[in-house]
Amino acid sequence: MTAVILCTALMLWGCGENDAEQNSPLPSEEMPVSAETGETGKQQSFGRLECLYYDEKEFGAYDGMSRTYETGGELLCATVPHHLLAGEMISSAFRTAAETRESTDTVVIVAPIHQPRGNAVITSPADWNTPFGVLETDRELTELFASSLGAAYDDNMLMTDHSASGLIPYAAAFFPDSRIACVLISGQADKDIPRQLSELLYEISAEKDCFFLFSTDFSHYLEPHDTDRMDDRTRIAVLGGDTSAIAEMTNDNTDSPPTLETFVRLSALLDSTVTELDHGNSMTVSRLPYSKTGYPEGVTSYFVFGAVK
Repeated sequence: MTAVILCTALMLWGCGENDAEQNSPLPSEEMPVSAETGETGKQQSFGRLECLYYDEKEFGAYDGMSRTYETGGELLCATVPHHLLAGEMISSAFRTAAETRESTDTVVIVAPIHQPRGNAVITSPADWNTPFGVLETDRELTELFASSLGAAYDDNMLMTDHSASGLIPYAAAFFPDSRIACVLISGQADKDIPRQLSELLYEISAEKDCFFLFSTDFSHYLEPHDTDRMDDRTRIAVLGGDTSAIAEMTNDNTDSPPTLETFVRLSALLDSTVTELDHGNSMTVSRLPYSKTGYPEGVTSYFVFGAVK
């Protein structure tokens, strides 16, 4: 319980794209850096990426609390939170995928860029140092993200934005024999990116056995009754496959409409059934009652949607 309360104090801040990332450490001189090549617009990668958000005690506590969701089939892809306050839900999603899938070549994480700094789509071919050993990156996929989507290589962004970086230890723990591939998308990206990316991921699925993970938190900055109302609208749009409604969403619904839209589009291409596996918010997962003092930025909500076949 101590870990949960501590995590609450650290993570009960909104993480919408237009807000300052209050919990992201800045890269030190020892961390991998990126250098512009100029000619291609990409960035050259050096060294390995570090898991900046891993806490051994919190990870162990959430792992111990996690459960396997009832899916009735193989989990092809899923949405998961990236607020580590929702670590029990994150761990449960990874556990469910690991237990329902026969094999996984690569875990593919699609996540938002919270603080865009020029490039609207980024990736990196660098491997990750994790608490569970080196997690190798699937360079074939990162090269596809670069060539097909115009993604730039940016180690620092991928490492310091918790949207994907915070999930890397879970990928390493639950899929120790798999590789990883991450692509981050800004809300300022071309509106056609979700369609392009979902079609690219579908093509990849024909060649590799991938688990596709879509990192997004949901309603931000609202009081509990308004959060519930927005979550109802989001639920209807996701389960109904309404990509037009999702594309027009704001932080009232999700911190990354492009990520969520890509999940819904890919789920349809995979001819899978989308179900709601879990739902909560910063009050329910922290078990702390609502007050203006305790939640100065309002409530953040979390869903785990799964695409099952």
